[in-house]
Amino acid sequence: MERGSGFVNRATEDRGAAALDIGADTHEPTGDLDPERDHAVANLSAPVFGKSGEAVLQLSLYGLPVRVSGRDLAGYRDGLLAAADRASRALSS
Repeated sequence: MERGSGFVNRATEDRGAAALDIGADTHEPTGDLDPERDHAVANLSAPVFGKSGEAVLQLSLYGLPVRVSGRDLAGYRDGLLAAADRASRALSS
């Protein structure tokens, strides 16, 4: 799959990769976050998958601090991915 192409199929990509793929042409992928390094982040987004395994919604966090540590950013990311996972499970049942 070509990076930056938008939503991806859950059957071929994991949620973390899908989260990085949404708008990949407008952000700098971080890979492993250095907990001590500061990042300038405008928003975070994560896909929500439907019954077919295709992304049907996108959850986003806006209004993050202008500079955020890798440690805090990982917390925001993990919380957002957990919420997207719960939404995906709800839509799939």
